[in-house]
Amino acid sequence: MNAPATLNEIVIRINQLSREAKNQLEVEESGRKVAELQGNIAGYRKFLNFLCAEFHLTQQFIEESGDKELNLAETSDTQLDIYSSEIHWLQNDSHEWKEVLARIQETDDGLKDWLLYKATKSRDLDVAQGTHQAMIMYDKFFEAIFSEVERRKKKAEEERDKERDEGMQLPFNEAAS
Repeated sequence: MNAPATLNEIVIRINQLSREAKNQLEVEESGRKVAELQGNIAGYRKFLNFLCAEFHLTQQFIEESGDKELNLAETSDTQLDIYSSEIHWLQNDSHEWKEVLARIQETDDGLKDWLLYKATKSRDLDVAQGTHQAMIMYDKFFEAIFSEVERRKKKAEEERDKERDEGMQLPFNEAAS
């Protein structure tokens, strides 16, 4: 099974977050924030490289992925189910995704070693934290999908309960006789 919709959405989000970080970097004056943004940009680039390497994504796929982020509120139940199924597949059965996560962990371990043994400024920590946060951006997307699925299930259950309760109530005059 391939997960094109989910991977496409992750690429869109990476590209969008990277553009936002670059735009913010151009006007940011705080040294700490600049370092964090530089780390974010590096992390987005690394994460995208990991995805491309493991899932054999082409530059054409990256360029044609679009730039409009998925609006979960406007997503159909069917499309949401597809995303949810693909995410479950990625997390449970995809060798490629496990390799991406392993590469993220390897990068995090390298950042920790670098911070512990070689970093000399607090700026280094800001860069490392920014890189880490960027590389785990997929987590927010996955959580948003699962939360929306749960919200819709709960809403559907409440509507079914309300319809059932309304069907069981007798009009006042009928109940009195």
